[in-house]
Amino acid sequence: MSGIKISWNPLRCGGTGLPVNVVVMWKVMAISLLLTRPFSLRLTIVAVLLGIAASSFRGNWSSFAIWTRLLVFTVLLYYFGTRFAPYFLAAAASMIALARWPRSPMLVIFDGDCAFCSLSKSWIERFDLEGILQWRPYQSGIGETYGITEEEASQRIYLIQADKVYSGFSALKMMALCNPISYLATFTPLALSPWHRQKVAIAVLLFLFSSLFQPIGDGLYGLVARHRRSLVANSHCKIG
Repeated sequence: MSGIKISWNPLRCGGTGLPVNVVVMWKVMAISLLLTRPFSLRLTIVAVLLGIAASSFRGNWSSFAIWTRLLVFTVLLYYFGTRFAPYFLAAAASMIALARWPRSPMLVIFDGDCAFCSLSKSWIERFDLEGILQWRPYQSGIGETYGITEEEASQRIYLIQADKVYSGFSALKMMALCNPISYLATFTPLALSPWHRQKVAIAVLLFLFSSLFQPIGDGLYGLVARHRRSLVANSHCKIG
């Protein structure tokens, strides 16, 4: 089987023919009709799924639109309880097909003289099965191409996705959101967990990826960045 690469990255699923997200929606609709009770809930599920499928033809959704839809799903999950759980997991997973996925590898600009940064890079690369990240040290001068000074690049990591520039905690968040393995690592435990744990985990995940957590994430990132020299032995980070 040498020379054959099995790609399970949803970034490569679209482009031609019927949109993948629409196909997923019809499958989820069929499953939902079979598993849910009562009939009024079935009608609600059909209406929501038809709305999502119709909206998908307008193009990719923004992160906020997807987060808002997941919030609606979560409210329904809390209200209807375990009867809604099978639909919630399938519908939430189908949101992946509606996201604005990068069409080419994303550039990561990091501090090549930092031992902690290099260790973090090696750890992230282990889970980058599709090679969606290309790493370049800021010392190479690559940051100037995107208007990033050496002083700025020495303070935080940067992620370049098409014409958008993310830094610090936002960059790390985008790395996680654009890596398919993040979703497998999230949905598999959720699907196997008891109902009371699912509720807590879903609420926590929504909060972590909401704008409400952004200031907290930025603060935590800044704290780690300021002390990264002491996190790894023989580190030569230039940030003090």
